[in-house]
Order: sequence, then structure tokens, then C-alpha cells
Amino acid sequence: MPYVEVKDIVDHAVKHNYGVSFFSVYDLESVQGVIEAAEDTGSPVVLTPWSEDTMAIGMGVLESLCGYFCANAAIPASFHLDHAPDIRVVVKGLAHGYRSIMIDRDENSTLDEYISKTREVVRVCRMAGCTVEGEIGKTESTWESRGGGRDSVSVCSDPADVKRYVKETGVDSVAITVGTRSGAYFEKARVDFDLIEETRKLVDAPLMLHGVSSLSDSDLRQCFERGIRCFKIGSIIRNAFFSKIDEIRANSPKDMLDIRYLLLPARDEIKKVVKSIIRVLGSENMAKKM
Repeated sequence: MPYVEVKDIVDHAVKHNYGVSFFSVYDLESVQGVIEAAEDTGSPVVLTPWSEDTMAIGMGVLESLCGYFCANAAIPASFHLDHAPDIRVVVKGLAHGYRSIMIDRDENSTLDEYISKTREVVRVCRMAGCTVEGEIGKTESTWESRGGGRDSVSVCSDPADVKRYVKETGVDSVAITVGTRSGAYFEKARVDFDLIEETRKLVDAPLMLHGVSSLSDSDLRQCFERGIRCFKIGSIIRNAFFSKIDEIRANSPKDMLDIRYLLLPARDEIKKVVKSIIRVLGSENMAKKM
């Protein structure tokens, strides 16, 4: 179907009361898995390359995959650049087809500095018809590329800061920190649901949540009920993908190197996770209403 803007998907979700899934993608199998699962469930979906992944591969490669699959999907699908660190990467993203981008806060920067940085990004993105996501707070994370282990400590969002940030920057959406954790966490997070509700009352812009992989299904649904409308999902997909490959390799001859028998079953594991999250967030069969 024709290309659909991320903003159109999010606006539709707000109007029809369901959550939008922003699934992290990093290769052909993840893109295929997410799109096929969304088609099977009749759900709108957003593919979400992480800036560090796409810059490592070479920006344009993963974006070509996303653009192809979104344009040929049977459901409304779009793609969004996650965690762009600076205006340089934002401009690269615009040049490679992104119409929705998240701008990161610099390490140890003040709120005033982040507001100034975001304003410039919003100004540039508006000229290209691109929407912007910001973030207030800091989500605890682990990253395998940094050797594992605890990488940071969460700093929950201050609702007053979120309100000021949205008002003074004009961002289209804002991610808040309420106790979830990004990365290779396998214990469930403790979420401050009241903080979600308090922030929702102060801010009209759609609220985003990172670290969804650290949530149980019931907590994920509760986050939606309290006011989150957009959900970033990454680690749970990667874990399903690599766990399946590990399982197959452990039970196969060492000379079994046919990638069809490794990557396709791993892709199918991604589809199972995606379908489950789509159903929890209530977006199943919502594509036909767009």
C-alpha cells in the first residue's frame, strides 16, 4: 500500500485507542519478521532502526530495506530513526528517507541545552516534513557492544520538565522514563504508573516508552491504560532471534552452515514476539480502519 507517515499511524492510534508498536530492526530477517507479523494480525506498525546500527552498516542499506517492505506491505507501515545523537545524523537520516526521527540528549547536558538542541532539530526537520521525538529522563540500559553489565541508572522524568520541553521545542512526541530498562534485562521492571498518568495530564503530545522488553504483558497493558501511546521494542526481539539460532546450532552438525535453516526459523521467532505485543496493545485488525 502507499507509504504512510508515522504521524498518521500515531494520530490514528490516539483516535481509535490502541498502542503503536515501534519495533527495532537491524537486518533483512527482522524487517521481514515484523512486517509479516503485522500483516498476519492486520496491525499498523513502525520499523525502528537504531542510529548506531544503521551508521555501522552504512546509512542507506537498512533504510532501503525498510522503504521497500513498507511500500509493499499489506498494512500501514512506516519507519523511524531511533536515538539520533546530533544534527549531523539527523540530516543524514533525512537524506535517506526518514520522516520521523528521535533526537537524543547529550550526556550531562542541561535541560536548557537539550531544549536548544531540539529546537534546531525541529526547525530542520519541519522543512523536510519530518516529525521529531524527544526524551526527558534517562532509561537504565545494558548494551552487549559495551561488554554487558549495568551501563546506566534510570532517572525518572519530571512531569514539569516534560511539559516545558514539549512547549518550548514543539516536538511531536516525547519519551518519558518511568522505571523501564533497555537492553539485556531478564527480570521485570517496576514501573511508576502514577507518573505516566500525571505526565499525561500535563502534555498533549503522544507519550513514548522505551525499555518495553523489561515489562510483563500486564504491565505493558497498564502503561497503555495510564497514557502511553507509542512503545519502543528491541531487546526481546533480538533475544528471540539469537536464542533460536543458538538452539539450532547446538543441535546440528558443525558443518551445517545453510543460513536458510538458521535465519528463517529465527525470523519466525521474531514474528511470535511481534504478534504477542500487537495483541497486548490492541492494534490487531486496526489496519483496515486506516
